[in-house]
Amino acid sequence: MPLNYTENYSKKWLKMNNKHGYCRGTYYKPHVYTFIRNAAKSLDISFNAYVNRLLEHAITEGTAEAIGETLKLEKRRDLLLREESSLRQRLTVILRSGAHLQDYAEKLLLGGQEEISRIRNRTGVYAYVDSKELDVILRILQRREDLVKELITLEDKLLPQTRYPVAPSDKGWKIGRSRSRA
Repeated sequence: MPLNYTENYSKKWLKMNNKHGYCRGTYYKPHVYTFIRNAAKSLDISFNAYVNRLLEHAITEGTAEAIGETLKLEKRRDLLLREESSLRQRLTVILRSGAHLQDYAEKLLLGGQEEISRIRNRTGVYAYVDSKELDVILRILQRREDLVKELITLEDKLLPQTRYPVAPSDKGWKIGRSRSRA
């Protein structure tokens, strides 16, 4: 594979097809930029020529589609994580300001004494909420469960197939690799 992308094409062809894309302000992660800069410098070609050659290689080898699919999955994962975080925050507010507000107020005003509603703290949330609040809480919990199922599917596709070494043993579960002690 030639490193200078113009080696594959004649100068005449390049002049005729000089309708190439142009992008100002492409930002690279620091480690990516350093790698490309050093590689281009060691090969004595321009930064842009090296980037273009890498992209051409990715396209011709068919890895561009795989990279695009991975990026799409990662974007979906990030959206799911943000939604789950938002649901968790909303549920916390609903429970804190609704169902658990009375316990919190008593602890705040009375100093958190031992005798404050021990039995009531063990009572489920059903006893403190009205039907509309309970309906919202249950819908939030169901949505969070659905998000986790989709996240598991995405992570199964994104993560490498290598698993953390865990195996059953006669004393229970053996976790991690066995290390010889010297």
